[in-house]
Amino acid sequence: MGVTGLRRRGGSVPTIPVVDFSREMLVVVALGSHSSGGYGILIDGASEAASGNVSIAVRSISPGAGCGVTAAFTQPVDIARMPRRDGAVSFAERSEVTDCR
Repeated sequence: MGVTGLRRRGGSVPTIPVVDFSREMLVVVALGSHSSGGYGILIDGASEAASGNVSIAVRSISPGAGCGVTAAFTQPVDIARMPRRDGAVSFAERSEVTDCR
């Protein structure tokens, strides 16, 4: 997927940031395809253990009962840049449902 695949429909093509992969790494999380709006995924933070392993805190969001959502195909994604680490990377996801009542 190119940069144009990670932008809002109708938005301008963003300037590609320079990433020095010898010093930095990118973390990408994606929620998959959904047939409506109201879904999201966010990287809430990262922590490093003494072993050098990194844990990424991820929050997935879905619409609750009674939420008005767009009737549009969505593919939520979030990207974060962080200092490079050579240890294993794991993800801790927590789910959140939006209360619209």
